[in-house]
Amino acid sequence: MSMFALRIPEPMKKEMSKIPLNWSDYLRSSISEALESQKKRNLFKKLHNLAQNSPNSKKGTAARIIRQIRDRG
Repeated sequence: MSMFALRIPEPMKKEMSKIPLNWSDYLRSSISEALESQKKRNLFKKLHNLAQNSPNSKKGTAARIIRQIRDRG
């Protein structure tokens, strides 16, 4: 596993110490969710571009497909 260092202001660190939370796990989870979200956004953009540039697609096709994928989770 790689190391990632983060500098935060001292007042923030003091506030964090008052909360019984494993901050490393929380940050790993948050970063993972952000990465997954960005991957989906990139995929949706590619799909939208493909549908937009396809001569056989009807207007709204990309939006419909993206909604269907998003609704499935």
